[in-house]
Amino acid sequence: MFDKTYAPRVFNGFVKYRVIDSADIKQEAAIETIEEDYTFTSNFQGRNGNYGNMFNIYAKGSTVTVRGMDVHLRRKGNVPIEVYTKSDAYQGHERNELAWELICRTTVDGQGIGKATTIHATDFTPVLIEHNKVQSFYVTVMTRGDIRYGGRGSKFTFTDDTIEIKDGAGLIYPFAYGSSTIFQPRGFNGMIRYSVSQSDVLSNVVANWQRELMTTFAGENGSFGIMVDIKAKNGIILEGIDIHTSAKDPDKVSIEIFTREGTHVGYERNINSWTQVCTADIIGKGSFERTRLPDNCFSALTIPGGKVHSLYITLNSNSLRYTNEEIRAVGDIYEHDDEIEVMIGTGIGTYPISAGTSIYPQRIFNGVLKYTTISQASESSLNGPIELRTTMHGGNRGYGNIFSVVGKDRKLNILSIDIHTQIYLNEVDVEVWTKTGLYDGYTGKLEGWELVTRGMRVMCQGEGLITPIDQQNFDPMEVLPGQTRSFYITLQSNDMVYSNGKNDETTVASDDGLTIYTGLGVFSYPLGPTSKTFYPRVFNGNINYEFV
Repeated sequence: MFDKTYAPRVFNGFVKYRVIDSADIKQEAAIETIEEDYTFTSNFQGRNGNYGNMFNIYAKGSTVTVRGMDVHLRRKGNVPIEVYTKSDAYQGHERNELAWELICRTTVDGQGIGKATTIHATDFTPVLIEHNKVQSFYVTVMTRGDIRYGGRGSKFTFTDDTIEIKDGAGLIYPFAYGSSTIFQPRGFNGMIRYSVSQSDVLSNVVANWQRELMTTFAGENGSFGIMVDIKAKNGIILEGIDIHTSAKDPDKVSIEIFTREGTHVGYERNINSWTQVCTADIIGKGSFERTRLPDNCFSALTIPGGKVHSLYITLNSNSLRYTNEEIRAVGDIYEHDDEIEVMIGTGIGTYPISAGTSIYPQRIFNGVLKYTTISQASESSLNGPIELRTTMHGGNRGYGNIFSVVGKDRKLNILSIDIHTQIYLNEVDVEVWTKTGLYDGYTGKLEGWELVTRGMRVMCQGEGLITPIDQQNFDPMEVLPGQTRSFYITLQSNDMVYSNGKNDETTVASDDGLTIYTGLGVFSYPLGPTSKTFYPRVFNGNINYEFV
């Protein structure tokens, strides 16, 4: 078995490991009852403010106990303050005081702008957040503008190894009663003081050991980009990607990553069917080397068990490397492990993609996928409200949009709709009309349409940003399996932003529950016999729904 040896020789390959901070896994029993206290800080930029701030905390690393917090107050001196909490996310409960539990009512010593004002643990009822669960909090004072938070252009998700502070809304005291405006996103300013069992931290580190699946770095060919399908055998969270590029220091290249639910086949030239999850300037490591993407570039992507998601990875130069496949077809499995399968993909010959883009089937993604697994309990917790996004690319506008959606295999309720407007930080009236079936024959009259809401005012966020329509103003709209439901959404001015579509591309967005189809732009208000409509036009925004 052992014969001649040759030195020096260098091993070609990768050693995969993760550092565990605890001294030794075997000591877990000895540290079971040990809890350590932590303080996690978002920021104190305070670009905006109101009476109160709602936000969500996700216990991503282990079970935690929130024992106190510091907040950002404009006022100095004695300030009465209240803190409420509820299980799960705050969205949909901004106006429902009965859903919340009061855990703190005290007076704090306000420190003023840019400084932390402490809510002491002695005044604060501890709140337990189970691992992989979300708990929402509402911090409020009785004077307008004294709770400071991040403005619309601020970061509103903050994370450490154990918890994630996410989303956020600004609202009046004590809750957003009546027609008062809810401002979001508004990121929490302050510190969260929490404790965590060391045995929980250790066990979750081991259980969620990040895994890697490498395809190949053979190269042989390349261009601007590649599209590839990934199937999760069990639930996974895709957390990072290493790519193969011929670009090398000092040359910088720009990378973009897009994703969509389902296969990429049929969507190789339609950027409106993709959602961007990464954009960054990187320095390539050169041929046959792993070029790692920055940690802040890639948004973690959850893929439930049994589902397929596709990735579109592109550079702004033709230096992305991939490998030719001569026998197997696009969609056939190239590489797999116990958790995921990576399919044969398609090379992309231009940047950005367009109707004239050259595509090259039977190409193999070169790189590494980094992921963690999702426990069955965690995966079941993903079955809450679902957001189906279209695009925010804009490019055209009018008074309104008409479009249809079709349900798939399960009954669902549409909970609300988010839109795209040209108006920035002004309130406008929006109307939503609906009907079962197609809109054909109903584009020149309101007869046959059912009014969902009239005279509802929304705070417009401007181009490129979602303007939400408050779920409180919606009665859930049922969609049965295979059923078509049409929508007419309109403003009273030509400030509704949408995109130009293509006659041969009718699907705008699709997931496990719904398909949204290309529709019409409407250039008058209200809908009537003289209304001008333009086809094809792509609705910009989100459909929010839940399975029932």
